[in-house]
Amino acid sequence: MYHAIHVLRTQNNSIRKIADLLGISKTTVVEYLKLNCSEASTKLSTVQRASKLTPFTEHYRKHLERYPKYRASRLYRDFVKEHPDIKISDRTFRSFIRKIKDDLDCKEMRYFTPVYYSPGVQIQVDPGELKVESISGEQFKVYFIVFILSYSRKKYVYFQTRPINTIDFIHAHQSCFDYLGYIPQQMVYDQTKLVVIKEKYREVWYNQKFIQYLTSLEISPYVCEGYDPQSKGLVERAVREVKEDFLYGTEFLDIDDVRRKSLTWFETVNNRINGTTQQTPDRLFIVEKEILRPYNPTQYEPRKCDKLGFISWKGNKYSVPYLYQQKTVLVKEESGLIYIRAKDNEAQLASHEMPSGKGKIIKNNNHYRDYSKLLDDLKDEVIEIFSTYDFGKDFIEKLVKDNPVNPRDQLRAVRNFRRNYPNHNWNELISNSLNFVAIRASQIEKMIMENIKQEKLKKMRNTVEVNVTKNSLIERSLSFYEGVYRK
Repeated sequence: MYHAIHVLRTQNNSIRKIADLLGISKTTVVEYLKLNCSEASTKLSTVQRASKLTPFTEHYRKHLERYPKYRASRLYRDFVKEHPDIKISDRTFRSFIRKIKDDLDCKEMRYFTPVYYSPGVQIQVDPGELKVESISGEQFKVYFIVFILSYSRKKYVYFQTRPINTIDFIHAHQSCFDYLGYIPQQMVYDQTKLVVIKEKYREVWYNQKFIQYLTSLEISPYVCEGYDPQSKGLVERAVREVKEDFLYGTEFLDIDDVRRKSLTWFETVNNRINGTTQQTPDRLFIVEKEILRPYNPTQYEPRKCDKLGFISWKGNKYSVPYLYQQKTVLVKEESGLIYIRAKDNEAQLASHEMPSGKGKIIKNNNHYRDYSKLLDDLKDEVIEIFSTYDFGKDFIEKLVKDNPVNPRDQLRAVRNFRRNYPNHNWNELISNSLNFVAIRASQIEKMIMENIKQEKLKKMRNTVEVNVTKNSLIERSLSFYEGVYRK
């Protein structure tokens, strides 16, 4: 090996090329080139001591056979916890794991050409997904978005269990900026539909909702070309790191458990020396903070109300007027208060004091008073429609009483039935319905459909009887056949 290195060097081969040709590290090439022949003979003839890791070879071989994508950095952390009395450097342990992986013929890692970045300028973003193991033995899919500061390599990851839409993507950015406390000048994305609707001749049509959000923060987006490691190689590597160093081979209780454990993982990876910068991301982030802009979320942000009329904000829920249930509103936080306004105008819908802690529901009862009034108005309207029938009012009163959970839906359904089938025998239907234990709109619809079906069958029978009477051979007179014969 020593002589092969020196021969290749005399042929003007670079250190990198020599290392590639001989399948060794560049450090080894440099070390051997510094030695003369006698020094090399003395060094290489020295008996090598057995490694402290040799007794663990079979254990890690079996482990890597089961989880071939397990990262050496993660195995090293586990080793240090399990064997604190054995002093092994990170570099030595990685070499040990690399030899085992080579023997197992594991897939080689993909490397990117180093690119140098200015501090405080850029964050690279890329989504990913992976099925993870639950403690119950089942699997569930985790969707995530990785954010990495290009200069310091500081990472943050947002997790959820459903496919990511535009609102989720915006919320993930907010969560990242909350974690960092700062925002960059530029965000780098792949050509995902969450950011780009269409791209042609490098002309980009952006997702309008998302680009409005970035514009409000004065952040410029950059959409790189596909498979371009010069533009987004850092985040591609980070996505793989999330999968193999955090999610892969770990059992989680649920998505909240994933999020809780990720916070500890962030502390680990952001305090680990990076192979390119030779510094920890957190140390470089101190420099980067001087250039990044502080994140002050005083602008309004979109939030979708749930079916009960609540929006979620930083772990708590706040009520909005009932008319905005399941609609999108705009929210901002300022001086310990949360302000909510309509999306299509400047009207303020609500304001709430923000409590300490999380998991609380802040409700304004005035947001639901008009809801009751709406039910009463609807009930009066339907009673008026059915007032011309015997027991029509009793029918509606019983319908509302029998359906306390969804009275409005029941009233609307019955009102539509009356409009669509005005000629139906409603007196008979109402009389029969009052004998039911509980009246349901589905039962009313079924009775109407059955009646319509019987009416159609009756008409068909009458039509058949008439046709048979006209064309019956028995009823024809003999003169009919005499006329045919003469013709």
